Amino acid sequence: MSLSQLKSDESEVIEAEVDYVGSSNSGILESGLYPCFVKVAYLGESSGGAITLNIHLNLEANNREFKTLVYLTSGKAKGQKKYFEKDGKKSYLPGFNIGNSLCQLTVDKAIGDMVSEEKFVKIYDFDAKEELPVAVPVLTELLNKPILAGIVKQLVDKPKNMAAEGQPANWQPSGETKEQNEITKFFRAADGLTTTEILAGATEASYRESWKDRFTGVTQNKVKGVPGGAAQSAAAIGTPAAKPVKSLFAT
Repeated sequence: MSLSQLKSDESEVIEAEVDYVGSSNSGILESGLYPCFVKVAYLGESSGGAITLNIHLNLEANNREFKTLVYLTSGKAKGQKKYFEKDGKKSYLPGFNIGNSLCQLTVDKAIGDMVSEEKFVKIYDFDAKEELPVAVPVLTELLNKPILAGIVKQLVDKPKNMAAEGQPANWQPSGETKEQNEITKFFRAADGLTTTEILAGATEASYRESWKDRFTGVTQNKVKGVPGGAAQSAAAIGTPAAKPVKSLFAT
């Protein structure tokens, strides 16, 4: 696992992040915009070999901690790629866009240009049933940096392993549901701009207001395993960004 795998390759044509809104520790947060500080962000690897970024945020409003994990790449079986292909076009994975924008909007660096340092972080151990210190690669430049997080409350399928005993896991919708939170967008703390808007030269945070109007207080239905539970669609309101220039994200 290396941050060099996340560097941008200018020889590849990959669709840049655009701004979307959907069409019409003590519980789940309601959907909304949350001013935060980065408590810690560290790299990991899933059982399938995907590079992950664990993000712990301190929410300013109630001084609680919010934890999430995003997938920066696909698993080893799919080449640990930071993009996917559809209709002949390459687009960055949603998790890569989230992790990359967090770095750009706080320290003005792409995630592939970040430097990690091994630090001890308390991580829950399922065998010990408690948090234990574990040495992990921490993106120390992000520590205590302010960020505005767009957090959405979602209704999703509760998965169940349908595989026979001794067979590889086969997780499928069980017919039951649960609520969860997901960060769908980061905004620069100083002015509310997104990476897309900054790259386009915008000076007004119009997407922040669109996001706020669309998602605040709304539970997004992403259930697929029960009748009538189709995921909500999304509509683009931005355009592909131009090639970044040095210090474009600094305020």
